[in-house]
Amino acid sequence: MGEDQGEGEEGSKKNRGDKLSTNGCLEKSESLFRNSKKTGFYEIRGGGKGAHRKFAHVNYAGAVTLSGQAGDDAKPYQEQQVKQAVGQVKR
Repeated sequence: MGEDQGEGEEGSKKNRGDKLSTNGCLEKSESLFRNSKKTGFYEIRGGGKGAHRKFAHVNYAGAVTLSGQAGDDAKPYQEQQVKQAVGQVKR
């Protein structure tokens, strides 16, 4: 019974449907932070709680919130949100 629970947890982590970046692995949060700053986004001081950071840009309505420590894998929706925000700014 205890063994099945461990295998179930491990299996669910492997099959959670995370999208991979172009190099075949999840992008790290630090990479998203750097990429957003390179395009002119700046971090809003006090804009996030805990491991959350908010980024804004003068040509982007709203803010992009990224969670996680620098070495954590970024969530697929976060990768997409940063890509979309950078695309709107570059127009």
